[in-house]
Amino acid sequence: MKNKFKYMIMVFSLLAIIIFAGCWEWIASGTLIFGQKYIDEQIMTTDEFHYFMVDLSDNDTWEEHEDNIKAITGIGFEMWVTNNGEDTATGQIYFASADDDIYTTAAEVQENAVKIFDGWKLAPDGEQTYLNWPMSLAYIESADTLYKTVMTGELTLYALAENLPFELVVDTATVVVTVTVGY
Repeated sequence: MKNKFKYMIMVFSLLAIIIFAGCWEWIASGTLIFGQKYIDEQIMTTDEFHYFMVDLSDNDTWEEHEDNIKAITGIGFEMWVTNNGEDTATGQIYFASADDDIYTTAAEVQENAVKIFDGWKLAPDGEQTYLNWPMSLAYIESADTLYKTVMTGELTLYALAENLPFELVVDTATVVVTVTVGY
């Protein structure tokens, strides 16, 4: 009985030290993965670029855990894209804070925004191309800067196109965000 009592005192003492030392977060934390899904987005363009506003407050998982997110640890994509054009489609994706002015030319985007995605080539003539989440991580650039901006919950994405004109159909796309949460 004495040993059991000593054991209980030791456990409660250790818990008290953890709580008062601020280490509780280490115990009550974890990783969440959530996605923002897009289906059948058709992009037909002769323009050099398009921009898209991203607001994560529309995502239920983000909204539910926003106050407990300590860090973003990964961002990737999973998508099926069909290139209905006659040439291989290539381009880059840039981002900027939602607080920045909207850039109106590709040159402004390249000068002021941060490039995060480059190098993916989409075969022509109705070819469907798949990019899974682990593969997408190889194309991500400037990850730390992106993570900090995504923590605000809002940003502007700019897609710059090469080999114009092109016609893409994003059959399905999910942006996958991995976050560390603490309570």
